[in-house]
Amino acid sequence: MQITFSYENINLMILLIGVTIILHLITLRARKKRVVKFSNFETLQRVVGKKMFQNDYIILLLRILGVTCIILGLSNFTIITTGNISNFDFVLAIDTSSSMSTADFIPNRLEAAKDASLYLLDIIPKGTRVGVVTFAGKPYKKIGLSTDLEKVKNVVENINFEAPAGTAISDALLMAGTIASESNRSKAIILLTDGKNNRGVSINESLKFVKKNNITVYTIGIGTNMTINLTQLNLSKTLGKELSEGTLAEFPDLDIKTLKQISNVTGGRFFLASNRTSLRSAYEKTVIEAKLKRLNLSYYLFLLGIIFFLTEWALGATKYKTIP
Repeated sequence: MQITFSYENINLMILLIGVTIILHLITLRARKKRVVKFSNFETLQRVVGKKMFQNDYIILLLRILGVTCIILGLSNFTIITTGNISNFDFVLAIDTSSSMSTADFIPNRLEAAKDASLYLLDIIPKGTRVGVVTFAGKPYKKIGLSTDLEKVKNVVENINFEAPAGTAISDALLMAGTIASESNRSKAIILLTDGKNNRGVSINESLKFVKKNNITVYTIGIGTNMTINLTQLNLSKTLGKELSEGTLAEFPDLDIKTLKQISNVTGGRFFLASNRTSLRSAYEKTVIEAKLKRLNLSYYLFLLGIIFFLTEWALGATKYKTIP
């Protein structure tokens, strides 16, 4: 078992705990001064008891626990355990837009993506069901979930550049999610692209569908941040006039922010591949990641923090109420 959380809010937690302690001590000192104003302090002490100020440390403890739980809740506190990869089904979503012809991967990005996908099909356990979706300006269903991995490999090997122009990441997510949702096992989408979503529905809309069906999405960004002019590429013969004319612009930068959003929201992970080795490694890591079961405790920590604060308030208003 492994526990993970973001360290971004740790400094804030330390600061708030320190402020809580300082404010508590200041308040306690002020209360003592108010009690001393009683003309008959000995009588008050006999009624309340000699330890009438020591119980305040219980209040302090509850406040510290409340602050700690809230901050840990904001820090994506997660428990990770190892599961069984054979209980997973995958859908590969591969970008086939014209920018995937960029030659920073030899011979190009698409061929490198196909090679890495074939590598993935070699390392997943037998019995795993795999589907394939491709996408350019719109998505295409190549094959539904199948345990015949040789058939899936044949589909992958025959993937080529497609029209129309554009990169419909959101629509590809919807189609891949629809295929994955047919599984009654754990399911994941491995989405590879070198661009940004510029066609179809919004990313948020597709994410709602994916989350509703409990699908984990692993995103892979491919490329070396090269900027090319597609007018320099002779695409008309392989892609058709519509696609070649529709992409006469500089290659768009990889939208890492959106890819991270997709993976984070669905409990997956984002990978950046700048060469064939890192690309294969990214696919391999998706299999390793799929073995891991994550339990995000943020909601429960928020709830526990509220309970601590309510308990502190209740005790302060009753048993430990300030006198006078």
